[in-house]
Amino acid sequence: MTKSALAFALAAIVCTTGALAGTPVSQNFDVKATLVSACVTNNGTTNPVLDFGTYTAFGAQKTGSASIAFKCSRGLVPASVAFTSSGPYSVAGLTYTLNIGTVAPTLSTGSVDYDNYAYPVTGAIAAGQAGDNALAGAQTDTQTLQITF
Repeated sequence: MTKSALAFALAAIVCTTGALAGTPVSQNFDVKATLVSACVTNNGTTNPVLDFGTYTAFGAQKTGSASIAFKCSRGLVPASVAFTSSGPYSVAGLTYTLNIGTVAPTLSTGSVDYDNYAYPVTGAIAAGQAGDNALAGAQTDTQTLQITF
């Protein structure tokens, strides 16, 4: 191989690699993701319980409370919150009322990457009710709290 042919071959190698050996080469690239924001329950593996305790027939009013929590994508603010049933509500033959309190969200901080909305729910069984003897004992009436956007 002649000197000129060798020089030409080296020049061709340098031109095709784009850089000399040991010279870094970089290229930007895009990273994409499509987020679908959402809220999910944040109450653990069991349903929260609003417990009125023991009500004696014709007795005094009983009250109870529970906290129903949802974790949401940061900045996703629920537009409304309501029970999926409008009542009247009854457990063990006793009529009761439900109310949703106001909520101040716990916004994400530190290692928590979501906003938490914990809704206080209160209920009351009015005084003087007889109840239903056929339903005496511990009874459960399941309700649902729903948030919408």
